[in-house]
Amino acid sequence: MLVGHSQGGIQAMKVLHELNGTFGQEVRVWNPLTRESEERTSILDPITGVERPVVGVEVSYASAVGAGGFTRFLPNQWIMTGRLRSVPDTVKEFAGFIIAMDLLGGDLLGFGPANTYVANGKAKVRNVRLPLAITTSRFR
Repeated sequence: MLVGHSQGGIQAMKVLHELNGTFGQEVRVWNPLTRESEERTSILDPITGVERPVVGVEVSYASAVGAGGFTRFLPNQWIMTGRLRSVPDTVKEFAGFIIAMDLLGGDLLGFGPANTYVANGKAKVRNVRLPLAITTSRFR
């Protein structure tokens, strides 16, 4: 499962695209204990025990909250230009949360097509539009 907020939402989408092979045909295995990538580009499937490439691994669920807006202009996010709202087949179900009038995490100050996540294949995609009132009510 992948869950990302703001720039983390962009990173979650980036991981889905990496697993899809968008940026290259091979992805090296990351070792969280050593915090380094390994020389191999395949894993042993924990269910079948069969060796398989990292590219093509599917995630059961992913979501992004408030991803986009001005944060996409940061250099570490440029690679996602034109890809942020395109959901690849490397996730079964995806939910994109968009907040009305969110200058940092939204686009075009509303719920237009630029804010709509779209499956580019078989992924089940839900767009959840949240009103601005939810985010500002705690300040009253």
